[in-house]
Amino acid sequence: MKASLGMGAVLFLALVIWAAGESSFLDVHNLITKQAWFIVTLVDLYFGFFIMGIFIFWIEKSFFKFLLWLGGICILGNMLTAVYVLYRFNYIKTKLREK
Repeated sequence: MKASLGMGAVLFLALVIWAAGESSFLDVHNLITKQAWFIVTLVDLYFGFFIMGIFIFWIEKSFFKFLLWLGGICILGNMLTAVYVLYRFNYIKTKLREK
């Protein structure tokens, strides 16, 4: 599972780098923000960030660390979510077994 998360994060980073080289997000901003499915996708993305934020808050002991991770995820997306889960993988497994 850890290898899959790591590979997914690396592949997603490569996709972001490729997309940044193809065009600027600002160039297509006016076009895509008028699309209903773009708005749905964006709300879905940030709802996922909210859910991950609840999970991180449960895991982290420090409110400051929670804010740093959640802020980073809101900026860098689910690539950083994969990094967080990899970083805390063993702790999460242990915590889940306690219940």
